[in-house]
Amino acid sequence: MKIKIGLIQPKVGHYQVDSNLGMYADRLIELKQAGVQLAVLPEFFPTGNTLEPRLLQTAVRTGVKTAQWMEDQADGLDMVIAGSYLCPENGRVYNRFAIQAPGGPLIRRRKSFIPAAEKVYSLEADDSPIVETSLGKIGLILCAETFAPKIVCADFSGCVLILIAFAIPNLFAQTPGIRDRLTNLPRLLAKKWGVPAILCSIGGRFSTKGSLAAPLIWRGNYAGRSGIYLPDGTSIGPLAPGAEGVLTAEVDLSPSKGANASVKIPAGYPRCMALYNRVFGAGAKAIYIKQKDAGSPLAGHPEKAGPPLRG
Repeated sequence: MKIKIGLIQPKVGHYQVDSNLGMYADRLIELKQAGVQLAVLPEFFPTGNTLEPRLLQTAVRTGVKTAQWMEDQADGLDMVIAGSYLCPENGRVYNRFAIQAPGGPLIRRRKSFIPAAEKVYSLEADDSPIVETSLGKIGLILCAETFAPKIVCADFSGCVLILIAFAIPNLFAQTPGIRDRLTNLPRLLAKKWGVPAILCSIGGRFSTKGSLAAPLIWRGNYAGRSGIYLPDGTSIGPLAPGAEGVLTAEVDLSPSKGANASVKIPAGYPRCMALYNRVFGAGAKAIYIKQKDAGSPLAGHPEKAGPPLRG
């Protein structure tokens, strides 16, 4: 089956959910007019990824609204929409990679490998990286999970597509290991599994006041580098860091027949990041728990949150 896929690399206003969703709605109309049937949005698409605890409060207020927006857009445009956003579930907040088809249920998996800086506003889950959709099986990978062997080295046999969503500052993307995950990894995944791999990332300006778990005050650009990578080694993109734009391609969604054993997927984690997570991980989770003004049932009472939803 061949379909036309489009991705949006946006410039977002931090915490400006209404205006950001309005901007995406305009871009989705443009993609619809271009014949796109599946639109891919980046990680943290409604809010940006600020590395600030305030993102937890924003998620509690707007996560359900974002889910409804995806449903409305999918139905109104007769288009499948995929993207990542923070959303409360049973009193806990997760980074949810969601796929919404017209008239269908929301399909989602939650991020299972989270660096310490992001633990101030979301928790890890234990969801499979593969979901069943109306288009077939799709692999979903979120940002730091590109360093997690159980995710990036999973068996994607039978998948028709692999989607990767990012939202990191370009400062981090200057390091060779992370830059490799943004550009070389999707190329390798496409070649290994014989299916398209789409990486969608935020562009535009980035800024943060940080937190105790991410003591960083920084202004710059998001990493960008969104691209569409095909099994034959060709690609559309990547888009430049800081830029905004859209990419489209007609792709074949034939299920993967299995791995190309000659293609090796890198899965090592940078030593500096591993040390950072050990130092700041517990403190970041404590910040999350103490967000009493977040309006979350979890705040201060994690034992009352109830079991997380199963993926």
